This record gives sequence, C-alpha cells and structure tokens, in this order.
Amino acid sequence: MDKSEASELADLQMHWDEAYAIGLDGDIWWARFRGPNDELRAHTGQSLREQIRADYARRQQARVAAERLFTASSDNVDLTSVRGERMST
Repeated sequence: MDKSEASELADLQMHWDEAYAIGLDGDIWWARFRGPNDELRAHTGQSLREQIRADYARRQQARVAAERLFTASSDNVDLTSVRGERMST
C-alpha cells in the first residue's frame, strides 16, 4: 500500500467507520456495512467512496420508508381495545 492509498483508506475510515468496516486487500478496496454481511468492492478508493455514499443513502431511504410504514400502521390500531386487553390480563 503506497502513501496515497494509506491516506485515502484513513480518510474513508475516519468518515465512515461507524457504519462500515473498510479495508484494502491488494488492489481491491472493500467496505462491509456493520450489520448484514453486504460487502462493497472497488478498484479505487474514490470508486469505493461513491459506492458507500450510494449504499448509505439507499439504506437511509429504506429506514425512513420502514418508519413511515410503521407509523401509518400503528395509527390504525384501536388503542382503546389494546388498553382494555392489557388491563384485563
């Protein structure tokens, strides 16, 4: 790993370390989301950065959509009957 690659790797890790484990194996850059075992691979640090940004944005959109779905479905629950069931048990 040359100095430029080491610098690029350190920068990627500094910005994305909370969400991704990031490394460089020979000439393959990789990032693994901390969660499911999805792995991104690229031949340059810049390409990996672009993939991480796109992946992270996709995950955020999915999270927001799931939260909206949950909120919408919980808005349709009859809380009076839920409370009554809890109190009777």
